[in-house]
Amino acid sequence: MKIVAVSTHLVYAGMRNWVLVRIDTDEGIAGVGEATLEGKEATMAAAVGELARYLVGRDPRPVQHHWHAMYQAFWKGGPVLQSALAGVEIALWDIKGKALGVPIYELLGGPVRDRVRAYTHVRRPGAVQGERVNMWWEQGTPEASAALARELVSRGFTALKTGPFVEHGTRRDRGWLRRTVERAAAIRDAVGPDVELMIDLHGRLEPAAAIGFAEDVAALRLYFLEEPVAPENLEALGRVARNTRVPLAVGERLYSKYDFWGLLRLGIVEFVQPDVCHCGGIAELRSIAAMAEACQVRVAPHNPLGPVATAAALQVAAAIPNFALLETKVDDVPWRSQLLTRPLLPVDGYFALPTGPGLGIEVDWAVAAAHPYQAQDLPRATHEDGSVAIW
Repeated sequence: MKIVAVSTHLVYAGMRNWVLVRIDTDEGIAGVGEATLEGKEATMAAAVGELARYLVGRDPRPVQHHWHAMYQAFWKGGPVLQSALAGVEIALWDIKGKALGVPIYELLGGPVRDRVRAYTHVRRPGAVQGERVNMWWEQGTPEASAALARELVSRGFTALKTGPFVEHGTRRDRGWLRRTVERAAAIRDAVGPDVELMIDLHGRLEPAAAIGFAEDVAALRLYFLEEPVAPENLEALGRVARNTRVPLAVGERLYSKYDFWGLLRLGIVEFVQPDVCHCGGIAELRSIAAMAEACQVRVAPHNPLGPVATAAALQVAAAIPNFALLETKVDDVPWRSQLLTRPLLPVDGYFALPTGPGLGIEVDWAVAAAHPYQAQDLPRATHEDGSVAIW
């Protein structure tokens, strides 16, 4: 078996374009992966194209050998290269599983659970502006958030996440933080004490402000507080951890096992959140989970991207003992479930383990083509005085 083509397909999905990677072989088996990196999707297509020069003409089945051959270059790591590598690695695993007739999790040692618990976001899709969807701006009153939370619980979810909304491009004033606390408190009141609640701050605060915020929400009994400070500053994260009893989670902007080892050896978080599309792929996510297990840290994979990313994350979640929760989108675009020939959706808050070979999915390429690429940037936030705020 030889690889004959590597292609990328950019699918516009509101606030982002899903970057799907397809690898075709001379035996008719095709694999699919995802390399989505919001705001950098055209960059990702070019990066995957660079990797294709190595891949075309080779046997796709020695996945780990190819991963190391592509990774061990002079320039390595970081969001772009690791996401491109993840996209092709996931597709290679998909081919290998299909060739052997088994799900990928069987190649990782077999399942350790019967189903995978999921959580989703207490956030409505954004307002349509012409043909574009603004997924970032939303007033999100406490009452509206409480109503949506009740609706999601009625659909079977037992864990929900919320966070501060970008309000007219500004953030981090006292009113912004107060509104976030009020929204989270309204959600807690609406769903009761048994539904897990998380807050994601996206690294927007300095340590002192993060510690104060954690004190304000401690009574809500959070499952975790995500990215309270910028993730590249482990010393600041450690300061927050030492001054709060709220469990902390971080990891969506760490890109390899080497990055996660620097975090894990400090013992300052209860959860890590590697993203299968950013951390180098399926095997790298499993390696990160093994390191976390040795440190008594649980894994809650970051996963707000497309259905192919969800399928890949599910394969790892099925096979690691320290898995906690899998993030998922359910209402970002109304045609999300149509991208796959068989929808991949949680039922009563859980995903069933895929039973088909490889990822257990097939992409409907006609649906993908019906939503062509549209350039989309992540928001740039500012303070009230007009200065640029960290993101």
